[in-house]
Amino acid sequence: RSEALQGDVLGFDETHWDVLGKNSASQKSWAMWQLSTRDSVFFTIAENGDSAAGKKFLKGFEGIAVGDAATVHKSMQKDAKYRLAFCWAHARRKFIKAETSDPVRAKQFLDWVGELYEIEKQAPPGPDGDEKRKTLRHEQSRPIVNKIRDWIYEQRVLPESDIAKAMKYVANQWDGLNVFLDEPQVPIDNNRTERGFRGPALGRHNFYGSRSRRGTEVAAIFYSLVESAKLCDVTPKAYLKAALAAALENKTILLPSEMKA
Repeated sequence: RSEALQGDVLGFDETHWDVLGKNSASQKSWAMWQLSTRDSVFFTIAENGDSAAGKKFLKGFEGIAVGDAATVHKSMQKDAKYRLAFCWAHARRKFIKAETSDPVRAKQFLDWVGELYEIEKQAPPGPDGDEKRKTLRHEQSRPIVNKIRDWIYEQRVLPESDIAKAMKYVANQWDGLNVFLDEPQVPIDNNRTERGFRGPALGRHNFYGSRSRRGTEVAAIFYSLVESAKLCDVTPKAYLKAALAAALENKTILLPSEMKA
């Protein structure tokens, strides 16, 4: 968490996490919060997913936080020192929903977003690609984004239609959706963070959450280590064996990012 908060860019999000009472039929819905960077994932589990918990989770961060434009994410930014960047994948999903009722205009938007993603593929991933990504976004992505902006404001739509809601979403999040154009280290979407929730979601489905606060803390620690190892191309089993061996020998336990090749 400390390393993530000291960086320039991080992704964040939250999902529900059930905590079971003494009676297994009784449960409370807590929240699992995640921070993600290019080579690490950090989880914590809090009693709720409101803006107060989110502010505490991101306290001290002064860079760019990539989120999904949820109301709680916007509320968290009040009086904060970080900037918010929003996710083009979330915008895309709104138009996928609108395809059934307005296929022509939905397809037009989806095609433009597809072009943005194709441009992203031309730069190497990670810091090595930042300089090229900056040039590509300035020369190729920005004209497409400007085209999307002009197109949205030219449309006439029924106020409660899916296509209207999709366009309104993009218009309302416009500043956050544009951050990636000037910041090459900012990803075009928050998919990396969402992928980090796959393991916890599978575990939540299999064992229905935790039985105690200590259980939530243990779960958060192990999910942080395992998902970080995956990001660093370190086999989770090998990492945990190395961490255990270091602990037994009273040596420093390395983070997955410190073990990657």
